[in-house]
Amino acid sequence: MGNRTLMLGALVTAVAALTAACAPRDVGPEPGFDGWANELGQVCYPNSIGSVQIRQLFYQSAFIDLASRLYYGKITPEQFRGMVQTFYPGDNKAAVDCIVSRLPKKPTAG
Repeated sequence: MGNRTLMLGALVTAVAALTAACAPRDVGPEPGFDGWANELGQVCYPNSIGSVQIRQLFYQSAFIDLASRLYYGKITPEQFRGMVQTFYPGDNKAAVDCIVSRLPKKPTAG
């Protein structure tokens, strides 16, 4: 049973290494969604959407869903602006501009 466990461990390690080698590479360092959300809480402070400061919005599942759609390119910045305005009425321009301006740059085809 010891050899079987070692072989399984070696197989898992090999698959992980191959998967990492095949993963697409982003342009520049990217902290992932959580890092981006944390950055927004600092950089965009004290801006708010509706009456809630940006850093507090990332405790609301509806906003997390909306922001993640923007981050992962499922919606455009213009769609994000419209949805924010629909769900969080008020003067949201400065906050949305800050969020959109901090989106990570994705490589372009060509």
